[in-house]
Amino acid sequence: MRGKAIFILAGIALFIGGILGPVLAISEKQMTHRGMFAIQGILSIILGCLIIAGPVIGASLLVILLGTYFVVWGILSVIMGAMIRSAKKA
Repeated sequence: MRGKAIFILAGIALFIGGILGPVLAISEKQMTHRGMFAIQGILSIILGCLIIAGPVIGASLLVILLGTYFVVWGILSVIMGAMIRSAKKA
């Protein structure tokens, strides 16, 4: 039962964190490349919903999902950082 609760809490944390991305992208009009924040937020919302919907999917599958999520998140973060850096130079 504790394992299931931990998965649900992780899903809720990802979901809430994901909501912040699109909200930040919509509210901050001066921010460059707001679409990247929205994409990262949507990715978090999707993964959070998947984890909340099936909390008993097993620890190994959760590790694979989270590992894939963080690799994609890292790639998007590097791209976003390069885009912001190039925008500041111009």
